[in-house]
Amino acid sequence: MKKIKLAVIYQVIMHYRLPLYEHLDGDDRFDFTLLYGKGQKGSKLNNCDISHTKIQGIKMSTWRIPFN
Repeated sequence: MKKIKLAVIYQVIMHYRLPLYEHLDGDDRFDFTLLYGKGQKGSKLNNCDISHTKIQGIKMSTWRIPFN
């Protein structure tokens, strides 16, 4: 059976979503990739630490476009 390719894209990795990402990464039915941004310093949009997990995420470059 072929694996389903699954890419999840988020601005930041929130700590409460880690169990879902770990489940998807460990499931043999999925070829799972996590793409995430850098976040913003001094705000609530900060990435949690994924170094203690087996999730291999890819950090994407982020552009901030201000709106007036």
